[in-house]
Amino acid sequence: MLGLGLFHVLNGCSINFHTDYSNKTMQVMLSEENDYTGCELVFVTGNGFEKPRRRPGNATIHDNSILHGVTEMKSGVRHSLFFLRNEVMF
Repeated sequence: MLGLGLFHVLNGCSINFHTDYSNKTMQVMLSEENDYTGCELVFVTGNGFEKPRRRPGNATIHDNSILHGVTEMKSGVRHSLFFLRNEVMF
């Protein structure tokens, strides 16, 4: 099963560290880097915290074992397109 969503983050909001319910998540950046400040995607890895640089059209893909969050939105608007995939076992 595949899900699709458009994501918009409000100023002052952040997303606490979590793992996703979906088996796989792909996020495609739609906004330019100078459209907003803050609101950085942060992955927790064996090397510490990693913040991928994302430009319009760039995608990040991770599975539901990856701990991640989003820093506080300071200003502007950030738009992302999400694709969520869940395995269906028959």
